[in-house]
Amino acid sequence: MQDSREKRHSIMDLIESRGPELASQIDLLASFINRWAIDKGFWKQEEELSRLVEIAKSNALISEEDRDYLNGAIKSLVSSTKQMLVITEIAEYVEGLRSTTPDKDCAELGFSNEEVEVADAIIRLLDLAAHRKYRIGDAIMAKMSKNCGRPYQHGRLF
Repeated sequence: MQDSREKRHSIMDLIESRGPELASQIDLLASFINRWAIDKGFWKQEEELSRLVEIAKSNALISEEDRDYLNGAIKSLVSSTKQMLVITEIAEYVEGLRSTTPDKDCAELGFSNEEVEVADAIIRLLDLAAHRKYRIGDAIMAKMSKNCGRPYQHGRLF
């Protein structure tokens, strides 16, 4: 048990000493990924739908209240879609565990199917976080700090 406490303290020490720097690096990576995703057109639908809403508003076809509602609905639907794409990456990860042959694209990169699919899921999550201007680096550091104070396996079986 002492070993577990020592590990918890070393992680806490890392978070306390390097947390702001790590959070900043995570945010920088998320921003880079989001810029790339925008350049590759992965946020085009949200931009186009929002532009249509603005055109309708400027032509007095909808009220300001309707515009706000529609923009919120667009944001929610696009975010939901992005979250479902993370789930597809997790499903591909599980499929990689089940497969006896490596995926051609993964093998070309020199990584296992599992490594590439976890990377894909993280990329999608960081893209969403940066696009929505979440303070994801700080949130990760705060969550890790909180988790360090929790019991073994957070008091659960697994």
